[in-house]
Amino acid sequence: MGYLLISFSHKNSNIVDRDSISFQDNNRLEIFMSHSNAYLSEIMILNTCNRIEFFAFLDSDNLENNNKAIDNLLHDISHYSHINFEKLKQIANIFIGKNAIHHIFSVVSSLQSLVIGETQIVGQVKDAFRFAFSNGFARQNISRAVHYAFKCSAQVRSETGISQKKVSIASVAVSRAIELMGSIENKNALVIGAGEMSRLLVQYLSARKSRVTIINRTRIKAEDIAKEVGDSVKVKNFTELEDLINKNELLFTATSSENPIIVKNIVKNTNFERWWFDLAVPLDIDLKQESLYNLNINLYRVDDLRESVEINRGEREEALGKAYRVIGEFTVKFFRWIDSLDVEPLLKNLYIKANKIANNEVEKAISKGFIPKNLKLNSQKLAESSLKKILHKVSKNLRKIAKDSSADMVIESINYLFDIKNADTVNYKTHEKNQVRNSYKCDYAIEKGGKII
Repeated sequence: MGYLLISFSHKNSNIVDRDSISFQDNNRLEIFMSHSNAYLSEIMILNTCNRIEFFAFLDSDNLENNNKAIDNLLHDISHYSHINFEKLKQIANIFIGKNAIHHIFSVVSSLQSLVIGETQIVGQVKDAFRFAFSNGFARQNISRAVHYAFKCSAQVRSETGISQKKVSIASVAVSRAIELMGSIENKNALVIGAGEMSRLLVQYLSARKSRVTIINRTRIKAEDIAKEVGDSVKVKNFTELEDLINKNELLFTATSSENPIIVKNIVKNTNFERWWFDLAVPLDIDLKQESLYNLNINLYRVDDLRESVEINRGEREEALGKAYRVIGEFTVKFFRWIDSLDVEPLLKNLYIKANKIANNEVEKAISKGFIPKNLKLNSQKLAESSLKKILHKVSKNLRKIAKDSSADMVIESINYLFDIKNADTVNYKTHEKNQVRNSYKCDYAIEKGGKII
C-alpha cells in the first residue's frame, strides 16, 4: 500500500466529533503516535481547528496487513476519542497510495481548507512535520511526501493566485460579524488567545476600527500581538476573563485549551446584545442553546461559517481548476521521483554507463592503434573489471544507507554528477535541470503577512 491517510475534517464530521478526536497536548499526541501498531512504519498527525489528518506509511504490500493497519489505526482513534469504531469507519475519508499523496498535496495547498487559499495551513503542516520528524515518527517516506507537498503548494500559489485575496477563518468570522451588526466600528471586541488566529483577528478588527482588547494566559504573548498591530489594542490579564466577557459586544476566542474556558456560571445577562465566535477546537465556550437566548448571546462556531466559505469557494472556482491540475501533475511527478531514488536501478544504470564508457574507450584505442585488434575482448574485460572495483564500494555504501534520511540527497547527487537521466531531473514547466537539494528540509515557510518564503 505505501502511503495511507485517514482524514476527519469539516467535510465529513461535525465539530463535536472533531473536538473529541483532536490533540491539543503534545504529550498525548506523542503517546498516541508511540502506540504499538506493527503495520505502521511512519506517522504524522496534522491537527487544526478544521481537520485532523493521520498520514502514515506502511512497508507491507500484503492486502490483509493493509486492512489490519487501517482498522488498527481507527481502533486507536476510537479508544482515544471515545467515538464508536463503526461510526469512525463510516465518517472517515480513507486515502491509499497515490490518492493519499494527492490529498496531502491538496491539504498543504489549502484546497481542502474551510477557507480556500488561506495561508495558515502551510505553517501548521510544517509544525506537524517538525514534531513527527524530531520525535522519530516520520522518516524517509513521510519526509519525501512533505517535501514535495511544500513544493506543490508553492507552485499552486504562484501559478493560480489562489491566495491573492488574503482570507482566513479569522477574516470570515470578522466579515460575518459585520454582516450581522452592520458595522463594528467603535464596538468593543474581546479576543482570547495569542496564536496565529488571534493575531489575524486583532488585525482585522483593528482595521475595521473596533475597540480591541486581547487577553491570554501568558500575558507577554498578548502584548507582542498588541505591539505589532498598534497602540489602540489593549492588553488585559487573563484573570479578568469573567468581567471582560460580560462587558464586550463582540467576543472571538481561539485558544488551545483542552477544556472550555467560558462556562455558564461566569456568564451574566446584559442589557445589550452580544455576538460570540468560538473558533477553537476543542471548543472554548460551553453553553447550551437554551441558555444563549436568556443571556442575550448569539454564538457562532467554525461550522456556522460555511455559507461565507461557500461564497469564497465560488470566487475561486477558476483558480481551483488550475490548482488541481498542478496537484495532479505533482502527484505523478512525485512517484516518478520516488522511482528515481530506488538504489538498485541507479546502480544498474551506473554499471551500464561505466561499461559503455569502457567499451567506447577500447574502441578508440584500437582505432588509433594503441591496442591490437586481437586484444579487444581482453582489453574490454580489463577496463570493465577496473570500473567494477571502483563501483563496488559505492554500491555497498548506497545499499547501506538506502533507508536513511540522507539517501535521497546522495542519490540525487549521483544522478546529477553522473548525468543519469531520471524522471525528476527536468522541471515540468521550464524543462531546466533541477539543482540537487536536501530533500528533508522544508523549503517553504510563512513570513508574517502570509508571504511564502
